[in-house]
Amino acid sequence: MNNRKVLIQVDTKGNRTIEEIVRDLEGNGLQVESVMNLIGVVSGTIAGDKVTNIETLDGVRSCRDEGTISLPPDDPEVPQ
Repeated sequence: MNNRKVLIQVDTKGNRTIEEIVRDLEGNGLQVESVMNLIGVVSGTIAGDKVTNIETLDGVRSCRDEGTISLPPDDPEVPQ
């Protein structure tokens, strides 16, 4: 199955700590890459068929694919 890079927003004001939520995410197949405590976001990689499992976990507010940004190469003719 295709692996997906995801961003997960967690509810840090609920009855569970972010550490508990991260353990559940890992137990459901997420390979955690980063935990951003201050903003309540966890990033990682998961098999595409397991995304619905983590979306329903207690403490998970949302799960979306991580986007990419690409900039065009510098052009000396275009002022910066």
